[in-house]
Amino acid sequence: MLGYIAGITLVLFLLFSIISLVRVFTARPASFWGKGAGVTALLFTVAFILWIAVEIPAYERQQAKILYQMGQDYLAAGDHPMAYDSFVKISKADQEIYAEVQPVLDELRTPLAMAKLEEAKALYTDEQYDAALDALKISMKYLPLDESKSLLPAYQKAAGRK
Repeated sequence: MLGYIAGITLVLFLLFSIISLVRVFTARPASFWGKGAGVTALLFTVAFILWIAVEIPAYERQQAKILYQMGQDYLAAGDHPMAYDSFVKISKADQEIYAEVQPVLDELRTPLAMAKLEEAKALYTDEQYDAALDALKISMKYLPLDESKSLLPAYQKAAGRK
């Protein structure tokens, strides 16, 4: 709701400001339009600050709950990469959920990184260098393993990319 109020007051502020400027440039006083621009600027500022302070954190807490449930559903289905992606998107706005998923993320990182590393090696052996490099980069996104770091230059060279 506050977002809508901020948007409406911004539009009104711009409208009043344009009318005021037109009046000033045509040698007429801004009068009511200038005062209206000032009032709407003040209302916009208040609505915007309240929107940032109230509605955005509430939205992020709601998103954290949704992402947590999605992650749990993916874990139950055995889809660990999707569970990881859901959990990693949870912001610190909901400290309780954020703290709860950190150990789960830590548990998922190593197996996911190892699986992608093995996939990258298999693709490299099959001479699918672009796909191998992509898989290696995904592996490093999960966890930058020493082996992944050492293979990266060779995979980049084979794929013709940096």
